[in-house]
Amino acid sequence: MGSKNRIVYILTVIFLLINIAYAADVNITVGTASMGGTFYPLGTGIAKVITEYAEGVQATAEVTAGSVDNSKLVGSGKTDVALAMADVVYGAYTGTEKFEEKYEDLRGLFMTYGQMMHLVVKENSPIKSIADLKGKKVSPGPAGSGTAFMTSIILEAYGISPNDLRLEYLTHAEESMGLGDGTLDAAFYLMGIPCAAVTEFCASHDARFIPIEKEYLKKITEKFPFYAEMPIPAGTYKAQPDSVPSVGVKVCFIANKNVPEDVAYEITKAVLEHVPELIKIHSIAKELSFEKALDGMPIPLHPGAERYYREKNHPKLN
Repeated sequence: MGSKNRIVYILTVIFLLINIAYAADVNITVGTASMGGTFYPLGTGIAKVITEYAEGVQATAEVTAGSVDNSKLVGSGKTDVALAMADVVYGAYTGTEKFEEKYEDLRGLFMTYGQMMHLVVKENSPIKSIADLKGKKVSPGPAGSGTAFMTSIILEAYGISPNDLRLEYLTHAEESMGLGDGTLDAAFYLMGIPCAAVTEFCASHDARFIPIEKEYLKKITEKFPFYAEMPIPAGTYKAQPDSVPSVGVKVCFIANKNVPEDVAYEITKAVLEHVPELIKIHSIAKELSFEKALDGMPIPLHPGAERYYREKNHPKLN
């Protein structure tokens, strides 16, 4: 082979390798939470939709501790995208509340659904109000979760400190087991409705829901604008005839700012244009839509997501 042909051959090989590299799928991880909640099935569904419809992207869901953990993982670039509650995301981005440092690489893709706090006890429990939790064995949810984050704020509003309780940081599945076998007096679950772990517990045990009284709801929502009164509707769970006053927050789908713009664009497009397929995986996805995708977004948008919204003339950007 002559030198000229050899050069042509080498250049051709390099060109092919470059094209193969660009054609290869980008692999991303989707942070969810522990099994038994809403994040895991929804996050798994989002990963499936991304893999099927986002051009050049393969997504894999991973189990995490939840919102706080996800905000740190995505903010530090250890996870690409994740679900996390809006209040937690804002705290992580600004370095406020429970965060000792700022995670300024967090960016928003879209908002999803609202989660409301469930405080569950057995029907025969002496606990009638949050004030009665003092001295009891209580699970605020998994360590590093959005449930634990909001639980601490609720308890603070009632003047209850961690030292007033016997705290057990359990997964939602473990909480239901603990309530059932009597090793736990009360458990907090911050989830969309119906919450699978709570539904299963109520199906096999007589349960009761502890309300958050109006004066405390007002105190919480005035101090934390990302929270809102979100009662658990009557009849959501077995033997729950009345609406239960509670507080809730919307869930954000976040990305690290270093996720390539085209990838963030494809992810946003794939999910928002295939919501019906997500609904088949989990009914909570009914709350997800293009129109509401920016409602309550607590952090700056990723440029890739912003490009999609501008192309589609989202009313909040055009």
